[in-house]
Amino acid sequence: MKVLILGGTPARPGGVEAFCNRAHDAVNLEGRLQIDWLPTNTAYLRPGTAPKVWRSLLTFWRRHNEGWSAVWLQYVNLADLAFLLAARAAGLKVVVTPHLGANWKSTRIAALRALSRFLLGFSSKFAYLSEIQLQELALPTSVPRCRIHTFLPRSIGTRGLVVEGRAGSRDVKLIHAGRLSQEKGTFLFLDVCAAMKQRNVAFSAEVIGGCDNETRIALNERIAKYGLDENVTLFPAMEEEALMKKLAAADFLVHLSVLDSFPLIVLEALAAGVYPICIDLPGARKMTQDYCGRVVSQKNAVQATVDILCQHDLEVTRGEANTARNKVLNDYDWSTCVRMLENCIEQD
Repeated sequence: MKVLILGGTPARPGGVEAFCNRAHDAVNLEGRLQIDWLPTNTAYLRPGTAPKVWRSLLTFWRRHNEGWSAVWLQYVNLADLAFLLAARAAGLKVVVTPHLGANWKSTRIAALRALSRFLLGFSSKFAYLSEIQLQELALPTSVPRCRIHTFLPRSIGTRGLVVEGRAGSRDVKLIHAGRLSQEKGTFLFLDVCAAMKQRNVAFSAEVIGGCDNETRIALNERIAKYGLDENVTLFPAMEEEALMKKLAAADFLVHLSVLDSFPLIVLEALAAGVYPICIDLPGARKMTQDYCGRVVSQKNAVQATVDILCQHDLEVTRGEANTARNKVLNDYDWSTCVRMLENCIEQD
């Protein structure tokens, strides 16, 4: 059976793009399906990026008769649903995996939510990542659904990731990674760092991810304003292996995003033995309940995060995170994830 992954924006790498890439590699390595990947380029859609989406849609339409039995669509925003309609018009089975949450524009605004729900009714099946998504998104009940798992980096799955520079150190090592933006909590992370410095806590912090030039300039200005040049290092987006090594050397992931329904970076951090602190959204709450970590209210996120960082016994926290790591690795083994995905796509 030949399947096409539709989704992601390689020019703006983040969780969805990592998910698509790993799923492609995992299925082709360990599965019985033959799987291709075609990006939709819909992330952060603006008038200037709309032509890329249109070209992606035309590319799909030109290639829709290449023998695919099904399309597996990664649903991030309303624009992705244009690909759903095109695939159904081509007579293809379309399995949709949502990656958005209740705070995204297309689910928060009533008119867009109603339109999205109507268009999603054309799906053949929903392959959801967490029951939390069913609660947040109110997907059409007429469409069949099945549970799948996300894909973690293979280097983590083999348990070959080496933790360096963590044990024995008394300096708190913080990390924030992903697409960098206000909504993803990047600027709140710098506020946390500023508060840590005011309390004279010994720490180092790394901010890793892609963003537009305007955002990167604003981040550098915020770092300079708070006098954090010696504490915070700003990195561009990294290749998977390099990012996983950065995670493995950190103590805490601070992910104060108000957007993510099922934040992949939190699972990646847990799989690397890192303790996550997140805004209290359903997906992040479920992850911290199942493994380890804390959630904080959006209303006082910075203060609550700093309190957690200052009050935790660092060695106890590291021990909790290392214990949670083994559970995550067992739950998200690639062979298990591939079997779940294949069964979901193949079954009617």
